[in-house]
Amino acid sequence: MAIINIGILFIAIKKYWKILYYSSFILTWIIFTGWVFTDYEPSLHFSLAFIFLAIFFFTFYFIFLAYKLIKKEKFEFGDIVVLLGNSFIFYGIGYYMLNDSQDNSRLLGLFTLCTAVIHFIVAVLIYRQNLQTETCFFWWLDCF
Repeated sequence: MAIINIGILFIAIKKYWKILYYSSFILTWIIFTGWVFTDYEPSLHFSLAFIFLAIFFFTFYFIFLAYKLIKKEKFEFGDIVVLLGNSFIFYGIGYYMLNDSQDNSRLLGLFTLCTAVIHFIVAVLIYRQNLQTETCFFWWLDCF
């Protein structure tokens, strides 16, 4: 599934077919999440499941960011929703898997810190290249 995703996403980036990217994103996370919540056994599958969780997260995260950074396109509200959705799914499933594992539950803090550092680096990169819009960082103010 990871190899197919990388191929699909490469094509989606080359041609910028958003529907291909979004459908791959949604279907991958539905399949993986369904497996984690139905057949996942921490003692048997933890290492392999966590590796694929990271592969799926980084694939979607960096492929989407690469296109925006290469084309120097501004990030809009929909772009932020996709990036945050990917991040929340990754963090939620990762937290669930770590917390469910007896041996690895002590790594929850490190997992949270590493995730935060990744997002901080990306935010600085986007800010330095001036690819954010005014609404990119302040959209939540419109909710109140």
